[in-house]
This record gives sequence, structure tokens and C-alpha cells, in this order.
Amino acid sequence: MPNILMEHFERAEAARNTLLGMIASCPKEQQGKKPSPEAWNMIQVAEHLFNAEQGILPQLKKYGKGEGKKAGLSASFRSTLLSLFMRSPAKIKVPKAAAGIEPKGNLDFESLNNSWNALRENIREWAVNYPTGRLGHYVFKHPVAGLMTPVQTMQFLEDHIAHHIQQIERIKKQIG
Repeated sequence: MPNILMEHFERAEAARNTLLGMIASCPKEQQGKKPSPEAWNMIQVAEHLFNAEQGILPQLKKYGKGEGKKAGLSASFRSTLLSLFMRSPAKIKVPKAAAGIEPKGNLDFESLNNSWNALRENIREWAVNYPTGRLGHYVFKHPVAGLMTPVQTMQFLEDHIAHHIQQIERIKKQIG
């Protein structure tokens, strides 16, 4: 039987590689160029995603053996709504409860990429070792959508990146 958690992790990893490839294909001066003073540049978008995942990892580790509560039907509904919203072109502000994931803007692309690679290896290790018989238990609490199962969490990572790929595309158009 295929490991559905790892399948979703690999999808999130593919999305991350797409986003990083989009940034890497741009000259360094474009990577750090903001389309407007209050907007994020491409590296800041990636830093935001890294910060979000860095905030998720401690929760995953806390519930690494499936000790979280069993998920209810509402988790699936909330996760689906979040997924649809994240895949829409709507602009979304960082939730107040997650204000710490906003970029500081002091990282270069190479440093960010290296840090994110290391973080993703930790997430991969968690996913590989998570007991497949406990996939219906909560492991992460999203600041808006609430409690999520392991598969829903990996889907969120993918959807979050897909949302910001749209943002990178807008930035590239705006800065020329």
C-alpha cells in the first residue's frame, strides 16, 4: 500500500522546487526588488513560506507518534475550504495569530535555500517515521482553519506554496 503521507510530502516538495526555480531563474537584483514599497520581494515570499514551515515543525514533532486527538469530519471540511481558498488568486494577509511568519528581509537566496533544504529534511524524516495507522489524528493547528491531520498538513504546505507561486508570477510581471 502506498504511503499517502509521503505522496503528499513529495507534492509539497515539488511545489517548493518550482517556486525556488522561478526565483533562481531571475537575476539577483530582480530577486530582491519590490514591486512597491509595502510589497514583498521574491526572496521575502520564500522566507515567509520557510518561516511558516519552521513554525509547523515543532507541532509535527510534538505529535510525531500520532498522540494527537482523532480528527472529526469538520477537519476535512475546513481543510478543503482552506485548500480552495489558497489555490484562488485572492490576496491574503498573514493571519494575526501567525504574525511571526512574516519575512524580515535579511536573507539572501542561497542562505534561505540552504536553511529550507535542512528544514524540509526534518519534515521528511517526520513524515517517514509517522505511524500510518494514525493518519486520522491531529498534528497541526492552522491559525485560521484549525486542527489538521498529517495528510491535510502536507496538502496545506503544497497549497500554501501554490498560492505564493501566483504571487511570484505577479511580482515578476510588475518588476519587468
